[in-house]
Amino acid sequence: MSEEKYNFLLIGKTGQGKSATGNMLMNRRCFKTSANTTSQTKDVDSSFAQFKNNILLVVDGPGLEDTQLSTVRDKEAAAKNMDKALAMCYGGVHAFLFTIKFGTRFTAEEQTALNSLKRIFGEDYMKFLIVVVTCGDLFQLAVEEEQMDITFEEWCLKQTGEFGQLYADCGGRFVLFDNRTKDEQTRESQIQQLVDLARGLKSRHGTYTSQCFQKAEYERKKLIVELKAPELTLEIQQKISLLATDIDVYSRQPTEAHKQQLQKSIQDLKDEIVVQDQGYNVLSDLMKTVRKLEDKLHDTAELQPLVLEMENIRKKKKIWAALGSVCSFIGVELAAVVSPLGIAVAVGGAITTAVSHVKLTSDENENQEKQNLIRKNINK
Repeated sequence: MSEEKYNFLLIGKTGQGKSATGNMLMNRRCFKTSANTTSQTKDVDSSFAQFKNNILLVVDGPGLEDTQLSTVRDKEAAAKNMDKALAMCYGGVHAFLFTIKFGTRFTAEEQTALNSLKRIFGEDYMKFLIVVVTCGDLFQLAVEEEQMDITFEEWCLKQTGEFGQLYADCGGRFVLFDNRTKDEQTRESQIQQLVDLARGLKSRHGTYTSQCFQKAEYERKKLIVELKAPELTLEIQQKISLLATDIDVYSRQPTEAHKQQLQKSIQDLKDEIVVQDQGYNVLSDLMKTVRKLEDKLHDTAELQPLVLEMENIRKKKKIWAALGSVCSFIGVELAAVVSPLGIAVAVGGAITTAVSHVKLTSDENENQEKQNLIRKNINK
């Protein structure tokens, strides 16, 4: 029987056992792990291992939601690392291994991470996704303590909410991994499950290649613009506010020279929005605001009420922006991955509204209720 080669790209949120899973596959310590919540994988690493009649290439991608990556520049660097990780998978990726720690609530954050990954890698990404549920020893302990007669697959089928939906979306490709086990038979059984799933994906879909990655280029670039949107929005809103003040002066004492100066300022601001938006319509609301000023410039009677209206909106958005900054710091770190990844991402102007902030809180409460149901299902 000839040797088979399988390329695995490890992706996971910080602290979910991603690098430990890689070490288990390698049967040696190749990748940095840490008990801290800060990701140890800011760069990309890879290693080869022989498993029975198979050659395994494991690429340890950058951790999602790395709290050290606090700037857009850092996130863009992480996006390049994800591209680099893909390039290390010579011949393409046979399976993306997304790690989730058993016992951890699968919340909207994790779902956002997955959605961000789809935008980075494209719709084909889900075809090659295998979810590795780490800390399998905790699952066995829970089963024993509750005296449950249930397999891991049966437990997965009982889950609801985002976790249950993910199980359905990836066709039940979930593998329970005990990264601490010293039992060679258990280790081999876990790896064999991954290899068998990867073989099936290879047979049905081939490999995820650089061509697949190129198809998703539009969404990746749009994601980067969305990550920059909160900062860009504040900068442009400040310029609009200054412009509105200047227009207010003009509306009281209009002159042709002043009007021409304002027209030039408006055009410059429109040009800046076009350049920053890159055609993705992320900053479309700002463009509408500037055009509204431009349309009213010829009618001084309508300018003053418009300027007053804009000033009120600006004050409200200042509050929204503050909320958005908090949400961005917490959620957009995901984009670090993406920055993809992340990546999530809590992105763009949507986060800069009070409504989004309230919805995030509501979703978190809803997810808590769903996870309570999941725990009850384990006991059934």
